[in-house]
Amino acid sequence: MRSIKTLKLVAVLAFADPCARLVAQQQTASPPTAPKTTAEISGVVVDSLHSRYLAGADVIIEGVKGTLVTDSSGNFKVEGLAPGTYQIGVFHPMLDTLNISLATRPFHVGPDSASFVILSVPSAATLIRRACPGASTSQARSAVIGHVNDPETLQPVVGAEVSIAWIAIEISKETGIRRTPHVMRDTTDAAGASARDARHHRRGGRVSALRSAQLHASVAAGTQGNGRNR
Repeated sequence: MRSIKTLKLVAVLAFADPCARLVAQQQTASPPTAPKTTAEISGVVVDSLHSRYLAGADVIIEGVKGTLVTDSSGNFKVEGLAPGTYQIGVFHPMLDTLNISLATRPFHVGPDSASFVILSVPSAATLIRRACPGASTSQARSAVIGHVNDPETLQPVVGAEVSIAWIAIEISKETGIRRTPHVMRDTTDAAGASARDARHHRRGGRVSALRSAQLHASVAAGTQGNGRNR
């Protein structure tokens, strides 16, 4: 009788074992979750000239339809991008005035990835070195950079005489308060652009543009940022 019980026990175990394997196969047979195949690109645009973020700038990503606009903190973001190579360009009226372009080099994004990009407007010192290559950093502490355009056609005015006039104020015990007027002149190039460095400290001035010996425009120029005038 003892041997029969033993056989029954073995038979029961042998019968229950296939069922356990069947349950395990049923639990692991669910399909796996499909991996994410898209990517996202986010970034921030910094205005180094005025030590702040560049808000309201148009951001264009090559291969992406539409235009993004940076928020008050200079941020932008786009999602659902296919893996590939992209390039980002930033457009803003201030960049047009400075006659500079702001763009990244082409870069690659893979599936299920997130890329963060920082784009920065050049600092005042960098802009002065570019616009006035012959002036040393110790001499040129500010600059006037801009364009002269025809108000009717909006085309650049070539050969316009641009001048900036300002008064330098010096205070000392020996001479008291001394005011010295200064005038600098330049001529616009084929793009209507003009750039002049100023080798004296100043608080402000007035920029005038002459076209055919007639006054074309006259605006006040005040020092902003790191001593750079617009």
